[in-house]
Amino acid sequence: MPIQSKKCMRILLVNQFFWPDCAATSQLLTDLARHLAQKGHQVTVICADTSYADADAGPAPNVTVLKARGLPFARGHLARLGSYLSFLLLALWKSVSLKRQDVVVTLTTPPLLSLLGTLWKKVRRAQHFTWEMDIYPDVAVALGVLDGQTQLVRLLHKIATYSRNQADGVLVPGECMRRHLASRGIDEWRISVVENWADNGLYSGLTPSATGPLRLLYSGNFGLAHDDQTLSNVLLQLRDNGEFEFEFAGGGARRDELERFCADHDVRNVRFYPYRNRTALGSALAAAHIGLVTQRDATLGALVPSKVYGLLAVGRPILFIGPRDATPAILIRRFHCGWQVDCGDSKTLLSLLQYLSKNRRAITAAGDRGRRAFVENYETRHGVSRIAHILEHQKGTGRPRRRGTPGRAATTACIAFTVLTLGVTTLPLSGENTGGAPKLTFDDRGLHTLTVGNHNYIDDGAFQVQDLHLRAADGHVVKANLAAKSSFDPDRQTLVNQYEWGKVAVHYSTDPGRVRLQVTTTNSSASTIQDLIYQPLVIRLPSKPKEYDGSIPLVGVNMGEPTLISLSSPASTVMLSDQEIGKPLLVGFPWALDKPSNTRFPVLVVTGRDPMLPNSLPPVQRPIGPGSSDTYQLALYFGGPGANPIDLAHDFYAKVASEFPRELNWPDRRPIGSLIIGTADTHWPQNPRGWFLDASLNAGNASEFRKRLLRWADNSIAILRRMNAQGMVTWDIEGEQFPHPSTYVGDPRLVDSLAPEMAGVVDDYFGRFRRAGLRVGLTLRPQQFVLSSDRSSATQQEVADPAELLIEKISYAKKRWDATLFYIDSNGDPAFPMNADILKRVAKRFPDVLLMPEHENLIYYASTAPYRELRGGRTSTSPLVRSVYPKAFSIINTADASVSEQRAALVNAVREGDILMFRGWFDDPGNAAVASIYQQAK
Repeated sequence: MPIQSKKCMRILLVNQFFWPDCAATSQLLTDLARHLAQKGHQVTVICADTSYADADAGPAPNVTVLKARGLPFARGHLARLGSYLSFLLLALWKSVSLKRQDVVVTLTTPPLLSLLGTLWKKVRRAQHFTWEMDIYPDVAVALGVLDGQTQLVRLLHKIATYSRNQADGVLVPGECMRRHLASRGIDEWRISVVENWADNGLYSGLTPSATGPLRLLYSGNFGLAHDDQTLSNVLLQLRDNGEFEFEFAGGGARRDELERFCADHDVRNVRFYPYRNRTALGSALAAAHIGLVTQRDATLGALVPSKVYGLLAVGRPILFIGPRDATPAILIRRFHCGWQVDCGDSKTLLSLLQYLSKNRRAITAAGDRGRRAFVENYETRHGVSRIAHILEHQKGTGRPRRRGTPGRAATTACIAFTVLTLGVTTLPLSGENTGGAPKLTFDDRGLHTLTVGNHNYIDDGAFQVQDLHLRAADGHVVKANLAAKSSFDPDRQTLVNQYEWGKVAVHYSTDPGRVRLQVTTTNSSASTIQDLIYQPLVIRLPSKPKEYDGSIPLVGVNMGEPTLISLSSPASTVMLSDQEIGKPLLVGFPWALDKPSNTRFPVLVVTGRDPMLPNSLPPVQRPIGPGSSDTYQLALYFGGPGANPIDLAHDFYAKVASEFPRELNWPDRRPIGSLIIGTADTHWPQNPRGWFLDASLNAGNASEFRKRLLRWADNSIAILRRMNAQGMVTWDIEGEQFPHPSTYVGDPRLVDSLAPEMAGVVDDYFGRFRRAGLRVGLTLRPQQFVLSSDRSSATQQEVADPAELLIEKISYAKKRWDATLFYIDSNGDPAFPMNADILKRVAKRFPDVLLMPEHENLIYYASTAPYRELRGGRTSTSPLVRSVYPKAFSIINTADASVSEQRAALVNAVREGDILMFRGWFDDPGNAAVASIYQQAK
């Protein structure tokens, strides 16, 4: 029986391929159509009466299908063009007879199909969403089919850009495509990343044979957009190797070329099969050990391979040959569910395959991680719900549209937060805001006006519960009824919205220069409030703020770093803060409602996850149980143009300063040397941990290894002395036996067992540095290193208390080697490092050590010296940090960067107290420049 949505809509879906066709776009569109129909929407599909691939044996979705019976689809350029044009014309003709549709969704087969949606929007007043699978004409240009410099292609670009910028939303399957479209002039606020999915029915629980050859499968289209040269080179080298079997199932131009290549070169361990339908696909994928995915560099951002999700579904790791910024590579890094190799790097691919053939456990572990990622993120129900939410949202079942403004599609971005969050030990509080309190007026929905000086900052002051979900005791989750009865108490300046599940009370108060909102949610239902989205108000600025670039959502999550967000313009400064420092809550100004003027911004409050915001934002776990309540404390600060944030929000900073005082005291700012002894993933039989980059070394010869290591130490000591270094950090004291992400072990307690050749010499190694008057340091990780039973693979596992684990590792290194310098590797995600309190606990336990975390936020500077890399453009501690912590400093690694080009910035950084790191195991040409920078900085 259909699940009735809040409002039934008429939805038109248009694509050349639909059920029972097995093309990737057909399968995805069929899933979405089935889901929308089950929710009670009236769904119509216009598709061609032609087939791209084999038929799907599954049941037909309960939707109305209109067939545009045009020219059959074919693979030649002229034949395909004829098929495309005939479908466009016939689809337009079919659509004319339809009733008015609420929503039209167009895909990208054929190219420029979005024009039909634009026409529906202009003439029939429908909401239009374009669901981009391939970006045209960009793909054709990248593949050399079209010349990008011709007038025709430029015209096609203009038409495509116009149509996309007329759409209410542009749905894309990956971050790389979002960036590409933004570079093409598409309004970023329209673009939503809605990643693809796969059917959980593909999963059979079967595992491939643990013995016999390593089987690798490529399934699907293998066309011009896919790299075949890298594979061809490796297939040629492995053609007589019975340890490997390759299968290619599907079609495409490159597939035919590869089949001819294998026949011409007598490559016998490769099999070719036709397309498999959806029913047979799962068993085929499950029979393989590894799934192959390829993509040419030129197509980055213009397309996103969808076959990765089927591999995740069956628990098979991905071997992706393609650009590092492509969506498959991002998934591999995010979930550690496979391996990425650059196009053209046949040598690395061959080495990787030989390693994997001998390390089946690593394959199984990567596949298991991929399966977990699939279940949590990429099942069909996840994917179709993401899109359905956006379509329904635009029709009033979520956030309402504002007076005549265009519908808002989700803004997704590489999160680069513009969050001004400050905490101080010594607050330079020069000049508190001395303006009067803002003047407020109210109506029965909330704020009516908020006047500071002569400007009313309220565009819409109605407090809105835009979304809220209830989780019953049996785990069933439902969307709450958002119908409310509102009342306002003018004496208490409190708005109360009463719902069938509870109430939300908003208390407004003012101080000089600021307005405070205390939002209390009371749950009177028998279910738990799992997540919610509130919009307390919409502000209107006098002019465009400099912080908002039209794409990056200005939000903070208050996890490890307090949230303070600024909108400053030539006419005024407005800042929003979450006053509950340390409690997770997403708040901010996510987007402008009046692009490109950018003066109207909603204030947003979120727990759980908002699908309209980037998936990279961490979900806020803050449920409200039955009979319980929760309170959010927000403040809006108002000042003139160029107002000093510290002066404007001094009470906020005072609170931060009291909770995160600076505790690090490290007066020695001389340079530090980095020492790397090993090389990762070499597979040298006699030297498996890659010592000294020497394949001929027999690490099992204790006498020879001892001589080499101590000679290497003496050479490094001489370099460190010439550089007047305070000490060194050895990156890989346990060697580098395993590939990423376990390259650096980061556990000195395991050195004797993991690297037995070190057991008899490691104490002498560190002793020589200490006797030379140098500080000793090494790499730590806040994860637990776990070695497989056969010692062939390893993982780094998260622990319940990473602070305690680091304390145990440091205690061991201090006691055995008197170590005092520690680089902390992999302390969370670059955008969201682990909570600063973890390293604060460690630093408090060891006030005489220097912690150098790989990733950081502002509060890290209270107790650590975060690690930065010059090659990443980071030349110093930021002025913002120094305005909060005047004595804060960073460790800036100068390796692999042009020191001379950044000389002026580095001289200033050293004068301000930053420490430069250099390669200390050989005479790197950059070392002389580092030494001269220190001389000039005196």
